[in-house]
This record gives sequence, structure tokens and C-alpha cells, in this order.
Amino acid sequence: MSTPARSWCLEQNDRRIMFATNAAADLFANTSAVGLRPNPRQPSWKVILGLSSDIVLPCAGGQPAAMAGAVFPPGAPCTQFRSNGHVTLWVNAWQTAENTPRQTVFLNGATVRRILDALGSMRTPDLDEGRRVLIPFLGPERPLDPRLLHAFHNLTRFPTLKELANEVQLSPPRLRYLVRETVGVPLTQLRHWARLRNAFSSIDQGLAVAAQRGEFADQPHFTRLTHQLFGSTPSFLSGHDGRFRAPS
Repeated sequence: MSTPARSWCLEQNDRRIMFATNAAADLFANTSAVGLRPNPRQPSWKVILGLSSDIVLPCAGGQPAAMAGAVFPPGAPCTQFRSNGHVTLWVNAWQTAENTPRQTVFLNGATVRRILDALGSMRTPDLDEGRRVLIPFLGPERPLDPRLLHAFHNLTRFPTLKELANEVQLSPPRLRYLVRETVGVPLTQLRHWARLRNAFSSIDQGLAVAAQRGEFADQPHFTRLTHQLFGSTPSFLSGHDGRFRAPS
């Protein structure tokens, strides 16, 4: 069983919000009934799994339809949905097979249960096993040019793109081109996403700590980028609007 590099849990009565992250995936779980607004185009694969019941997503013609879960490719417009509790998994675009079709896939109940069973406890989810059972949909992690792999592992280490490009001995335009051609996602978006991952790994300690962890200039900057990529504020997503607290 894998151990998340970082995880946290906030709760209110019998409802919980949880986050976990490691090299394989990121997980966000909310056991409450919730309706989320449309998300902008996110630069990673996104897997939404209903917990106690189906999630409701707009389908053809915008009509709502209930389904157990769904897989959205990078760059897909993630539409508004409602749930009585859900788990979201994000997998980096470069950690999937090169020939994986970039299309939305709806999941049946048996598949969702298999993924949830693989994840195990939401407090200490097995993200490596969760990623393994997603291979039929995302494929295995592809081999990459070592220079790109090094860049992906150091997206937030360098303040500027020029410094990152120098680290991997490429020019900034060449690095941007190779990333776009290889994973189909702009490098700038990947850098923003990596900063948000770092920030959310510490959001249980407060928004100020999270903003610092993500190396944002201030909380408003953190809030703007979160809204840009999630369609909601950090306080709403994490329960720091007063609805939830750390377990006693």
C-alpha cells in the first residue's frame, strides 16, 4: 500500500472533506451533498466518482443524467455537476499512455466500486493502487525524454520558465514546444497546476500557509488562480468557509 506524500481531513458532524497527494495522483473527497459550478479546462486527467449515489452531469443537449462516475481528459470543459458525496482523482497528463484517446468516458457502478475499493480508506487512500486500476482508461505511464521528465518533476522549483529551461538545457521556446507536443497541455498551465497542488497539500493549516506553500504572492493571487482552474474559491473547496474543522 502506498502512503500519500501529504494528506489532510476536515470534518463537520459525519461529513468530511479530504485531500491526498503523491507522485501517482491527487485525491479530493467530499462526503457532503454538493453542487459544483462548471470548471475551466484543467491540465490533467480528472476522474469523478460518486460515493453514496450517482453524480448528476449534463449530457447531450445539456440535459442532466445520473451516472456512477466519469473520466475527463486534459483540456476538456468539466461541466457543472451535483453529488451526494464524491471523490475526484487527478492524474498528470504526462503520466498516461501516449495513445490514450482524449475523450470523456462515463463509468458504470461496478467500475466505480472497483476504483473506490482499490483506493481503500479515504483517510489514507492508496493512490498507487487507484492509479493502477485506471490503466484501462488512461494507460500506463509513458516513457519520456529525460529532459522533459526532469522538467515535469521540477515545475515549481524555479521561479521563471527561463530558469527551468536552463536546468534542462533547452531554450524556453523549445521546452514549451516539446511539452505541448508531448502532452498536449501548455507548460504555463502545468506550472500553475503544480503550484495549486502544493498549496492544497497544506490548506488544512489555513489559507495563508497554503498560499505560501504554493509560492503565491498573496492570498488574493492564490484565490484568483484557484477560481481560474476550479471555478470556486479555496475556502469553498476546502471547507475553510466555516463549515468544517480538523478532526479532534
